[in-house]
Amino acid sequence: MNLISLEHWSPRPDLTQTNPSFAGNGFAGLERKRSMLPDYLPRTYFYTSSQAREARIINGAPYRYTATIPQSRLYDLETDPLNNRTAINDATQLENAIAAFYDGYTVNGIAALFVPCYVIPDFTAAQVADLRAKAHKENGGSSFSQTGQNLSGQAGFAVSVSKDTERILAHSPTRQDILDYQQAMNVRGILTQYPNAFVGTWENGGKHYLDVSICVASKQEALALGKAYQQEAVFDLALGETVSVFFGDAWLKCLNS
Repeated sequence: MNLISLEHWSPRPDLTQTNPSFAGNGFAGLERKRSMLPDYLPRTYFYTSSQAREARIINGAPYRYTATIPQSRLYDLETDPLNNRTAINDATQLENAIAAFYDGYTVNGIAALFVPCYVIPDFTAAQVADLRAKAHKENGGSSFSQTGQNLSGQAGFAVSVSKDTERILAHSPTRQDILDYQQAMNVRGILTQYPNAFVGTWENGGKHYLDVSICVASKQEALALGKAYQQEAVFDLALGETVSVFFGDAWLKCLNS
């Protein structure tokens, strides 16, 4: 199966899925007028080539998302193997003809999708640091992947696997605190070696912690790792709750529960 990589730029840092019903919000000129026609198909635009990026779009929508879908779902309007452009002169009618058999089309480094599409954030380090600082201040902690995906609320357990990376602050971490922390040699080494590792933050007793964590599927595995790396607790991402790590007989009883 041939796959095609897409990128979408948005002003929102919290997208998980694109919504074609927002079509027209950023259109200008003829495209905006055409979007008001009754048979116009709502769509979301993606880039298929970095060379097609438009500064006016990215400047107003700084958050980059990616998606990968089967290439067969998109009609190649550039090569137009079915000669649809020759047969249908009207752009809106042409798109409706394509939508009868495809989810969208590609042309000149751009893809138009008429259906929702799941996307994954691919943010800059500074953007992710902003998200972490904001979430920590509002919720007392944060769990974002290195690329900006919010792991809170998802199934799994976050556990730190290195005591050497723990940092304690007397204040809520700022964007710069987080960026400086990520650049520390021991932290940067783990994040580079393990793309699934992430910086987690939490508050306890007036102290604010930064550490490098990984996400594991089961409570048992998280507690075992927590004990091995001398952690006081692990974090249930789905429930948003701290789970204490016990030692000795108490820990074994908890592990088997």
